[in-house]
Amino acid sequence: MTHISRVAGVVLFLLIIGTLADAQCRIDKMTLASAALPVYPPLAHQAAVQGEVVLTFDVIGQGSPSPTNIKAVSGNPIFIEEAKKELATWKLFISGPDPMNEHNCRTTFRYSLSDKRVSGTQDLEIRFHGLSTLDVKTDKREIEG
Repeated sequence: MTHISRVAGVVLFLLIIGTLADAQCRIDKMTLASAALPVYPPLAHQAAVQGEVVLTFDVIGQGSPSPTNIKAVSGNPIFIEEAKKELATWKLFISGPDPMNEHNCRTTFRYSLSDKRVSGTQDLEIRFHGLSTLDVKTDKREIEG
């Protein structure tokens, strides 16, 4: 009976580990098919505020599904809504024959200001580090008068 209990315990353990592995997001297997151009929130730009937002999301479906169930884990409220709005525009593609059914995905939007000061049109620099981190950097606004 002891041997059967051990075997049953090992089988149960493997089933639990397999279920947990399936529930993890494979963001490294995803590519971005399309997205809207990120925006540095005007109020944050005017106030010269920098910060980051960590978001979680799910991806379910085939073709080019968008993230669903987007939630902010942390971040400055001045950036959260803009980051959520941007993430919702993503159309994703996953490599492999399986349809997407990814849960608990996580990405970070980092908003920063360069040392360059402008009074007119600002430059916007966007860098993806895979899909796990997105840098949105713009020029500082020239302080008037």
